[in-house]
Amino acid sequence: MLNRTYQKFQEILLDKLDPLERKTIANMRADKKLFYLSELIPYFKGTKIFMFANGGSVANLKNVERLNNYNLSTVHTGPLHIFRKYGFMPSMWYFHWRLTAPIILGAEKETPLDFSRTFVLVPANDSQSNTYFSDPLFKIFRKKHPEATYVLYRENRNFVGPEKISKNYLLEGVEPLHTLGGGNVENSFLPICGFLGVSTLYFCGVDHLPTGHFWDRNLPYQTVRGELSEFPDEAEILKCSAYALSVCEKRNIQCFRLEAEETVLKVYPHIDFDEAIAQASPRVAPESVGV
Repeated sequence: MLNRTYQKFQEILLDKLDPLERKTIANMRADKKLFYLSELIPYFKGTKIFMFANGGSVANLKNVERLNNYNLSTVHTGPLHIFRKYGFMPSMWYFHWRLTAPIILGAEKETPLDFSRTFVLVPANDSQSNTYFSDPLFKIFRKKHPEATYVLYRENRNFVGPEKISKNYLLEGVEPLHTLGGGNVENSFLPICGFLGVSTLYFCGVDHLPTGHFWDRNLPYQTVRGELSEFPDEAEILKCSAYALSVCEKRNIQCFRLEAEETVLKVYPHIDFDEAIAQASPRVAPESVGV
């Protein structure tokens, strides 16, 4: 209990209220290297974008490197493996798990990454998340990557079911973002799309099946301790995805899966990858924001 109390004290006084950190934030704002998520709405409203998780189904897509010219968002270690396998960096990285930062930095000893064309979305210091912008682990990442453009968002990351989710779920421009249960589509991808006013989402790599990872189909999902991960209950996943799709219809958001077979999420309509690319919006460059 005392350790937890000290940790909260450190977060508030040493991390979030540190005068030097507050000055750094002000300077980043002035240099247009730090934005609020709401400031991206004019650039993404009405766009059609791609979002990939790390599931093996991404490997079924042909010529993924074409997405270098389009808006592709990813999660977890996605930027590292997209660069290693396809040779480009995604346009957006949704950062919400604090241990991802040291994992990426450790991998950069072999594979240096350039985030200059990537929006790095990170929880604000007052977000109800398991990490935050001034988290000491994320500060190390920031120091390593001053070229990145950072974007602050606020969320309630509590993974509730349809019966408890806020009526503001997927509403444009309304924070905090709300996280429905299910998987990355319902608790990460769609909340960002809804907030930004995105019209169409094409997703892949959210399989909820033992498909491995798109860079290694034989690599199973594991916990940070190396234990095999168990997939969530399929009935609960389908309940959440069906509810999310119904909210998408109310909000005029189209949500398509790019994988035809290797995914549990067949409630979402399927679209061919080539057809999706033909419809997709051009990539939004960080340097174009705030001009």
